Amino acid sequence: RVHRGFLEAVCYRLAERVGGRLRTERSLAGGVRLEVRFADGMEVRGRDVLPAPASDDLLLFEAAMRVFARLFSRRVRVRRLVLAAWRVEPEPFQLELFRSGDAAGKDRIRKLRDALDTLRSRFPEGVAPVFGRALHTAGTGRAGTGV
Repeated sequence: RVHRGFLEAVCYRLAERVGGRLRTERSLAGGVRLEVRFADGMEVRGRDVLPAPASDDLLLFEAAMRVFARLFSRRVRVRRLVLAAWRVEPEPFQLELFRSGDAAGKDRIRKLRDALDTLRSRFPEGVAPVFGRALHTAGTGRAGTGV
């Protein structure tokens, strides 16, 4: 039986990995590309453009889910999911001269993501903290290796 909630959780874990790698490389993605391979050998691909270049896990996940909703129309087991950043560009180094209240919130989210990236790099996958949808895959060790 195909379990859509588990596949969404795997997509979230993949978005965390892609976002972490983008932040490590100090890059931003203009979009995401998703590849789904089914058990019968059929493979479908799609991509989605982000409203603004980003490395935030949640924005990457939302874009991935838009693609997933278009691609996942069959009732066949999924063998593999691949999520990749698309239109990658370097993160600008220019600081804002006049910061708005929204910029302070973005800074807090950025610091939180950096702290989580540090924890995930320090601890193995089964021990590193997971949140939200990723909890569905916690303990299975299957995120990113195919489903």
